[in-house]
Amino acid sequence: MLKKWFCCMFAFLCLFGCDKMGSFEKGNLNVEKVIYNINKQITDKTLEMELLNEIPWEDTKIEEEYGFVVAHAKEAYVFSGVVKPQLGEIAFFQADDTVLDEVKNAISYRKENILNTWKNTIPGLEKRINASWEGKIGQYYCFVLGTDTEKVVNYLRSLK
Repeated sequence: MLKKWFCCMFAFLCLFGCDKMGSFEKGNLNVEKVIYNINKQITDKTLEMELLNEIPWEDTKIEEEYGFVVAHAKEAYVFSGVVKPQLGEIAFFQADDTVLDEVKNAISYRKENILNTWKNTIPGLEKRINASWEGKIGQYYCFVLGTDTEKVVNYLRSLK
């Protein structure tokens, strides 16, 4: 009897999965899982980008680095490179249209912040900043900064 119960519970977990990715459209994206999968693609050499921390920034750091009040968005997550000067970064802001301009301004503020902090240290920084991507996917406004931005954005769009 216990064995049958255990098998049923296992089947339930497999069917309804605690390992789901969620989606941009539904607004239930599991961003930690997304970053884990991006890092896996980086280590498998499918993506040529900076390895990202799998722990998102604290709200206070987002507010400081982006100049954005996190409470204005439904959710806000930022993941940055493991090695800070490599400047890989992906940000997810789940925000409705009423705060979209605020999010866009926050990303502009962040880009300027990066330029001011690293311009004398990292050659070609302005080119990399200009090659970054920002845009809306479903309920999220995203920012991607890295060396393989286009492939990362294509991956993110595939999760609609």
